[in-house]
Amino acid sequence: MRTRADHIHLATQFIVGCLAVIFNITLLVAVKFKTPAKMRGYSIFIMTTALIDMVQAVSGMLTCTRVLYGPLDATILVFLGPCSA
Repeated sequence: MRTRADHIHLATQFIVGCLAVIFNITLLVAVKFKTPAKMRGYSIFIMTTALIDMVQAVSGMLTCTRVLYGPLDATILVFLGPCSA
């Protein structure tokens, strides 16, 4: 059963993830249409970094975890996101 802190954590994770995707799409559009011809090599680097960051944001939203510490220094990861099944 999820606690109130779990719901707050999930909401925060999804808000941050959605904002990351939106801002990275904005960055990709800006780089694609506003980059001068002399800086095309640098724009490819920025676009690749933005795509990797979007993949990380989406995977972070899908695999949101909660860390619990068990007996004998055991670490328990509880998956809370949509991929928890």
